[in-house]
Amino acid sequence: DRNTYAQLIYSQAAHGQHERAQMFFDMMVEDGYSPNRSHYNGLIKAYNYGGDFAKATELFEEMKAHHIEPDNSTYQALLRQKLSISLDDRAKREPPETPLEVRDLMRAFREATEEEGVALTGTTPNGGSRSLSPLASSPAFARVMEEEEEEEEEEEE
Repeated sequence: DRNTYAQLIYSQAAHGQHERAQMFFDMMVEDGYSPNRSHYNGLIKAYNYGGDFAKATELFEEMKAHHIEPDNSTYQALLRQKLSISLDDRAKREPPETPLEVRDLMRAFREATEEEGVALTGTTPNGGSRSLSPLASSPAFARVMEEEEEEEEEEEE
């Protein structure tokens, strides 16, 4: 069933085995099951972990074309991809991805997370605050979100 295929896709994604994840995805479709967000997220992650970022982005567009709404997991996977590419570009001394693309993904991640009621931070047993998402705890994410909030406040004035 669809749940079994999702588990198979995710099991391959965790190891960057995008060819095998794609094979299970294709088998699922051939068996008459329609892919859902979970299947696409698993396949996007598989291609990301396998280093085929172009295919991951193509799958994101395919997902939207099939009217399947991305969620915070989708945006988180794409953000990791973009940030990874930017770090690689810096290491090669090439210009990084445009900040707007990363900002747009960060904004979409935050909005999807809020819509789904997923907390980005939680409370520790001693009353402190901790991040529930490694991405949300990154300094880059915090900086962009602060800039977004400042821009929103300026627009309200």
